[in-house]
Amino acid sequence: MFPDLPRTSTISFNQLDWPTLYATLTTFVLTVLHHPNAPFIGLFIFRYLRLLVHMIAFFCLYKSTPIPSTGSRTITEKDVTVIIPTVEPGNPDFTECLASVLANHPRTIHVVTVGAELLAQARSIIRPFALVHPNTDIHITATSQANKRRQIAHVLPRVRTSITLLVDDHVFWPSPRFVATAIAPFENPSVGVVGTNKRVRRLDTPLFGFRAFWNVMGSLYLERHNFEIRSTNAIDGGVFVISGRTCAYRTSILQCPEFLAGYLHERFLLGIFGPLNADDDNYITRRVVAAGWKIKIQYSDDAMIETTLGTYPKFLSQCLRWARTSWRSNPASLRRGHVWRTQPWCVYAVYLTSFVNFALFYDAALFYTLNRTTFAGAQAWKLLALWIFASKMVKLVSHFTRHPKDLVYLPGYICFAYFHSLIKLYALLTFWVTSWGGRDLDSISRSASPEIKIEMESSVLQAEAAKPRWHDGETFALPLSADDDSDGPSWSSGVSTASSRGNGSNNKGMDRRAIVTPWGRVSPESQHLPANVLLDQRAGVKSRRSKTKTWQDTTKQSHGDADHLFQQDTFDTGEVEQSVHQLQVLTPELHAQAFDNTFDVQVSPLTLAPGESCYFQDLPHPVVVLPTPPVTPPSRPVKPCTGAGAGRRVRIEPYARAWSRADCGRLHYNGSRMAFGEMCALEDDRFDYW
Repeated sequence: MFPDLPRTSTISFNQLDWPTLYATLTTFVLTVLHHPNAPFIGLFIFRYLRLLVHMIAFFCLYKSTPIPSTGSRTITEKDVTVIIPTVEPGNPDFTECLASVLANHPRTIHVVTVGAELLAQARSIIRPFALVHPNTDIHITATSQANKRRQIAHVLPRVRTSITLLVDDHVFWPSPRFVATAIAPFENPSVGVVGTNKRVRRLDTPLFGFRAFWNVMGSLYLERHNFEIRSTNAIDGGVFVISGRTCAYRTSILQCPEFLAGYLHERFLLGIFGPLNADDDNYITRRVVAAGWKIKIQYSDDAMIETTLGTYPKFLSQCLRWARTSWRSNPASLRRGHVWRTQPWCVYAVYLTSFVNFALFYDAALFYTLNRTTFAGAQAWKLLALWIFASKMVKLVSHFTRHPKDLVYLPGYICFAYFHSLIKLYALLTFWVTSWGGRDLDSISRSASPEIKIEMESSVLQAEAAKPRWHDGETFALPLSADDDSDGPSWSSGVSTASSRGNGSNNKGMDRRAIVTPWGRVSPESQHLPANVLLDQRAGVKSRRSKTKTWQDTTKQSHGDADHLFQQDTFDTGEVEQSVHQLQVLTPELHAQAFDNTFDVQVSPLTLAPGESCYFQDLPHPVVVLPTPPVTPPSRPVKPCTGAGAGRRVRIEPYARAWSRADCGRLHYNGSRMAFGEMCALEDDRFDYW
């Protein structure tokens, strides 16, 4: 009835004429590349495709995370600790910074300065704030080195809340709802870090002037950053960096031993240069991305910070330091395969474009290639110039909407944008320079007294100390202390190790494996760190009753910063401290059974250096009463539970010696018993947030 339709012939994959196909494609590509319009079109698309997509993401796709209703919030301000490293506690900016932080009512604030002189200065400045804000614990400590990384790491083991905010000492939070807004994304358990939008505080200067010009340049610099991070975060969740001016992290990320090792001893260019003091925010951002955590940018009025920026010549030094950071950090990000899988857009729009983002040279190349096209002419030149100008204005629209008078500085801004290309080129030629532009940190370190700290003297295996270690593409070597010439490290920042002695010369047992602890995964090269494994307590406090002239009301204000790392501090008004016994370490000596060898793991007791005491010690004051960690089974009935490793022969590493998480999901003291198959009913409610 119907005519037979011709059957379509099929060609198998192996029947393709691959040589002919390859020759055809090669000819096509060469023809396109040899076309006079190809260079201009390629440069134009590579540069402005990113801008067009970012405009759509910025204005249409981005959505901030709202603050949950009061009843549904699982993370509040009382789950937040704020760390403020400072080398200028006498600067009025620091005072205003502290006041704005206290207005948001975090649970704890750690102020870390440098040397005894600045420590005393910080005490006098903070004392009035402590009296007015009794519901926030304020701790003051000092290191002997003006190093932001070491200052932050010095107090990280003391943080006992689930969220940690790192804040620069020249940053201000205008909104009293800042913390509530910044921590809202943490309701999503996959979010590990939150960034904010930034603005520069305007100087009270005449409309047109030299100081006002540089202040506007700083404002526009951060405005461009806001545009970039909001856009890229809306597309694939990535950013080029979470600014260290103010950022919120899950504490478990910062207290990870593996993180601390790289954070304090990051090196670059195959480990030749370093360790770094600058680039701290870039390092944390890379580690968060590599660990699989999500990043969220909170771009709203309540999540906005203000900062001081744009002072000549300090601003030029800062631009040079930031440009050097980009040359060091972006290649390090591209070396990690995770960023290629999870942030493909940022690979193109952030990392690859940063290598060619020289406005002075790129714009010149556009005009040069345009002149060689088939549609070159005066009209084409005018259109290209207008397009370039409009593209530079897109990121600045919000600023000029708020400050229309700043348009008078627009010609100066365009000149500075091209001048910045020369700064970036010079940064490329001197990328190994790691000085912190804008502050003379070396002189501050030289004038500082011996470090005020909790210190543990210890050593590691000689073979481990002599062997260079690699850490996720970034190398660091033992001994780890730059000031230590001994065979084993003794960290001056309060970080400690355990000494291990093998029973023979066989090095096979030294090849330790990575272990999983309640505080995170610990790699072999990082097992010398404490990271909240060593706990301490007061052995006993003998008190007598006496009348006190101050502190009439009960308060939860912290009584110092030396030794109550994890306890909730309270004041019992009317008691004055008479004597404090020697601190005890709850971690017992453990004989760990290894597969190939037997190690005796010994831990030195914690000691306090001079000055690591309460900053109210010069006033009559009540005593802090600390709850003692359980050393005997609790009085209430507790159902014994079995550890996850019970009944199995396991290798006990140093970090399994004190606490362990059982099948019940809680932390238990003396986890070594559980690892050997025994029962453990000793619980500690203070560690539920882990």
